[in-house]
Amino acid sequence: MSLCDIDSTFVLADFSPVTASGWTGDGVAPDGTVTAGPLAPGTYTLTYTIGTGTCLSTDTRELEIRPLPAIDLTVDDATVCDGSPADWTATFSGATAPYSWTWGANVGGASGSGNNAAASQLVDLGAGPTATAEITVVDATGCSDAVSLSVDVLALPAVNGGGDTVFCNTGIAGQLEGFTPGLLEGGTGSWAGLGDAFPALGPGGNFAPDLSGVGQFEAVYTYIESATGCENRDTILVDVTDPVTADAGPDTTVCDNAPLLQLDGYFPATNVTWSSTGAGGGALLDAGTGLVQPALLGPGDYTYLLEYGYGTCYTQDEKVVHVDPLPVVTTSVTDLFCENDGTVVLASGAPAGGTWEGNGITNGNGDFATGLPLTGPGTYPLEYWYEDPVTGCRDTAQHSVTVQPIPTVDAGLDTTFCNQPIPGDLLGFAPGLAENGTGSWSGLGAFAGAVTADGTVDPSVAGASTFGAVYTYTADNTGCTHTDTVQVTIAEPLVADAGPDTTVCDNAFPLQLVGFPTTDASWSGTTTAAQTGLIDDATGLVQPGPMAPGTYAYLIEYGIGTCYTQDEVTVTIDPLPVLDIAAPDAFCANLGIVALADATPAGGTWFGPGIADPTVGTFTSGIAPDDYAPAYTYQDPATGCRDTLVHAVTIHPVPVAAFSADTLGCSN
Repeated sequence: MSLCDIDSTFVLADFSPVTASGWTGDGVAPDGTVTAGPLAPGTYTLTYTIGTGTCLSTDTRELEIRPLPAIDLTVDDATVCDGSPADWTATFSGATAPYSWTWGANVGGASGSGNNAAASQLVDLGAGPTATAEITVVDATGCSDAVSLSVDVLALPAVNGGGDTVFCNTGIAGQLEGFTPGLLEGGTGSWAGLGDAFPALGPGGNFAPDLSGVGQFEAVYTYIESATGCENRDTILVDVTDPVTADAGPDTTVCDNAPLLQLDGYFPATNVTWSSTGAGGGALLDAGTGLVQPALLGPGDYTYLLEYGYGTCYTQDEKVVHVDPLPVVTTSVTDLFCENDGTVVLASGAPAGGTWEGNGITNGNGDFATGLPLTGPGTYPLEYWYEDPVTGCRDTAQHSVTVQPIPTVDAGLDTTFCNQPIPGDLLGFAPGLAENGTGSWSGLGAFAGAVTADGTVDPSVAGASTFGAVYTYTADNTGCTHTDTVQVTIAEPLVADAGPDTTVCDNAFPLQLVGFPTTDASWSGTTTAAQTGLIDDATGLVQPGPMAPGTYAYLIEYGIGTCYTQDEVTVTIDPLPVLDIAAPDAFCANLGIVALADATPAGGTWFGPGIADPTVGTFTSGIAPDDYAPAYTYQDPATGCRDTLVHAVTIHPVPVAAFSADTLGCSN
């Protein structure tokens, strides 16, 4: 039997008699199972034995283990850069020549015969971090073997040429920038131009546009990484154009307080840079557009530089900005007015000829209207501006106007005085004459001489009519004055009349004094005794009874102040006649008509129950027994006063006579 030196196991066959044991030898089990793997190439004898003693019988077989061809597979570099070729070489020996070989499909799958073979393949990092080549060799006896060998695939360095760029066709050399890695950054980099750019581009990235001329060119940046030796490259486009010439535009003039100044008239309009030095640079708000704040510049000339492009395309131009000074404008800063001053003239601004602006200004010359809805009490900012006729520059000065409130003045209610030479006072006005300020009265027209500054009125000076009186008040804290007018009527007085004198009796009923006017008048007695009898001072009702006979004066008063009038009336109270009657009378009821006691003075009249004759003074005694009070009245013929005196009369009952007679009888 002959086998290739491979790891194989098999069972011997075709021997007899077949038993479960009996085989001996290298690599064979008693049951005839052969394990060839551990056996080295060579010839081995396998013995089959059966029986024992005289019955022992043996037989043998030869087992040949043929060697496999030896393969020596090498590669030129154990590490290969991504996208580069890996080169493998194989040589064959041992076993039995000649040899036939076949490469694996990943390195081309070529086949052939001979003692050696070679294969090459571009590696791809995308397929994995290693690249492997395998070769299978078969010798003349049919024994074959296969080996493989892998290489590490290295990543290429990341290379960036920095992006396309533009140079201008000038004698200024440009430098390619922005490429990575740098020329000596962990390796070695170099530039090369293609076509007409070849003489213009140095290995360090210096580009001479005048050597290439106008056009678009490819520039290749090649970089070899020191650590791996791997090389990579990137290509950019270099555009060489004719340069654009910067033009800053015409010079300009502005005022020192001009609004933002946009430099204009320049070319090109975009991708430019403005700059200046000193104050000019500080006033440049936007270097991209040329926006300038003139207020940050003092008067003078400032040069602004316009730059366009860079490197080979750089051009520049200058513009001068002239800043004219502002006119010096001033005012008195403040004005103080009262809200009822009307239209006033503001303090002068300088230089003259400027214009005023703000709430309350009625014309630009400085007339200010107080008391308008927009210019009531408060402080108002105004501006005075002036334009220099030479430079056209304008500046303003701030001015403050304070409008003070006027005092609240109330002349009081309209009033009336009577046309009498009695001074009267205007009352109820506010503030007072010296209450935190100064007040004074004055009359209008014909009333001017009738009123004094303190408000005292002499009605007789003006006469009867209606007039205006003006109260003027100036407040101490503001100096503002305000007035109020009250209507003053001078009327003819209503003259009180107490009526005619009168006489009454001491026992008269209450006496109603008849005076004029009948309402709103006041009565009073001129003496204490007279006042005692006055029971109603509004109507003049007098009660004579409590008063002693005599003469009393009563005063009627009407009106107040200048309208005051009065009059007197005399009331004479006559005494009553003095009556007298002798002692009370007493009569028996059976006396008939009897004469009463004498009354004085004689000539009066009796009246009352029981009176029989009023003139004579007789009394009917026959009335029912009782106490009676007839009265005697008498009127004084001189004064007409009458008085009455009550007289007591008693009627006694008549006694009843009764007696009993002795009994009469005969003696017989």
